[in-house]
Amino acid sequence: MVSPFDSCHSGSATHPLRFPIAKPDNGFIVCWMAEQSSFSGTEFNTCHQNCVTVLRLVPGICLIALFVILFGAQVSAETLKLTMRADSEAGKLGTQILIEAYRRTGHKIEVMGFPGARAISEANRGNSDGEVVRLKRVLKDFPNLRVVPEPLLEVETSIASKNHQIKVTGWETVNNYSATTVRGYKSIEKRLKAQSGNFTNSVGSALRMLQFDRVEILVLSKLDLLLGLKKVNYPDIKIIEPSISKVLLFHMLHKSKAELIPAVSKALSEMKADGTYQRILIAYTGS
Repeated sequence: MVSPFDSCHSGSATHPLRFPIAKPDNGFIVCWMAEQSSFSGTEFNTCHQNCVTVLRLVPGICLIALFVILFGAQVSAETLKLTMRADSEAGKLGTQILIEAYRRTGHKIEVMGFPGARAISEANRGNSDGEVVRLKRVLKDFPNLRVVPEPLLEVETSIASKNHQIKVTGWETVNNYSATTVRGYKSIEKRLKAQSGNFTNSVGSALRMLQFDRVEILVLSKLDLLLGLKKVNYPDIKIIEPSISKVLLFHMLHKSKAELIPAVSKALSEMKADGTYQRILIAYTGS
């Protein structure tokens, strides 16, 4: 005798379905879908009718996969592609935080590194689903991006120098010394515009300029300076306190993914509340 559930179990050649049927001792029939690609209207209706038949004919419960069929796209783990500045420590740290935040929303992320401003340009064009981390004010130049309102990072801009007697009194301090920074940090570049000939393409190059007295100060995020100095042995170079400024950095999504913003923002807030956020910071920076 052919079971009224057979067509639902077998599927079709182009849309194979797997609906194992178990009959525990209590007589219940449990049917579930382990794998499904897509349904035509006919296949869906056939499956639904046969399962209704099972419900009518068999005492017990039929836990059919109609929920998965209807909502599978929403609950499956979508992988989002994000961009970041390739040599940015803030981007690398932000990626570690976002891996956990998106995991909590049922998603995965893949991150692609690009030089300088290309990363955010790719995101704005829709070639990626978003940018890992940026200053909020850049949005005026990239209208297709939307901000996740919970801040991803707070970053200090600092001065590193072999002259430990420098007194930092804000941005005006940088005008008193020959300086370098790394290209692509637009907010710092604007402050050092008159010295753009000293700019470098990497933190390592900037530190070498400072070490060999080609400039007097290096202006960069404190995070980049801390981790950069851990990679090289320049004992004479110190980070001068206090920092020049502190800014909040935000995660951004392309407008096509704007529906994810509330969930991602909530996940970041919860991570800060339960200690996960701080643990990631400590693991990354070592302090």
